Formats: sequence, structure tokens, C-alpha cells
Amino acid sequence: MQGMASDLNENRYIIHPAKFSLWLFIVSIILFFGGLTSAYIVSKGIETEKNMWHFFELPSVLWLNTAIMIVSSIMIQIGLWGARKGDFRRARIGMSLAAVLGLIFLVGQVIAWSMLNDEGVVWGRGGSNSGNYLYI
Repeated sequence: MQGMASDLNENRYIIHPAKFSLWLFIVSIILFFGGLTSAYIVSKGIETEKNMWHFFELPSVLWLNTAIMIVSSIMIQIGLWGARKGDFRRARIGMSLAAVLGLIFLVGQVIAWSMLNDEGVVWGRGGSNSGNYLYI
């Protein structure tokens, strides 16, 4: 009889606590990035004697890195599906390819940073140092 009563008490939630937590997290992330976007727009509009913004073109290798990251994520998912189905050959291939793509991604990031360094975009220098932590 007590088991039935506890089952009834658990079903009184309007929304499951885990689902509520997920939605709370999503809303928090949206508000966080909304605040960052607002700060970016406001700070670009402020005219100062020393211009805080250093405009530069992103290296094209970053587009390749984005594609590599997407393919790597797909390989991880394929490996996960293989592991869940007991197909460990597929899991090993998927995870191995994801690891190799991850290393290629890291090399691409080093190349992009060196290209930015050659353009004069250097960590810790310039007027917008307060945002350097966002690069990580």
C-alpha cells in the first residue's frame, strides 16, 4: 500500500525536475549570450580617444577547422551507436577517426593562431584585453 502512495506522490509534478533543470539551463545560456551580445554592441558604439577594437579578418583555416569539428562529432556519434549495438569494430573506427580529427583540429588552431599573430593580433596586447579570456 505504501508503494502505491509513493508512486502517486512522485507523479504530482507538473513538469519533471530533470526537464525543468534542462530548460532552466537553456534559458540561462540564452540570457548569458544575450548579455555578451549586448555588451559587444554597446562597447563598439562607445567613441574613445583610443579605439578599443582591432578589426582583422579570420584565417580561412578556421572554416576548415569548423568542418573538421563537425565531422569529428559525427564520428563520435557513429562510434557511440556502434558501442551501444555491440559492434565494437564500428565503435573503434569511429572513436579513432574522431581522435585523429581532433589532433588535426588542434594543428589547425595552432596554424590559425600563428596567422593571427603574423597580422598583429596578439594575446594580451591592444585595447580589448578584457575579452581575451573568451578566446579559450
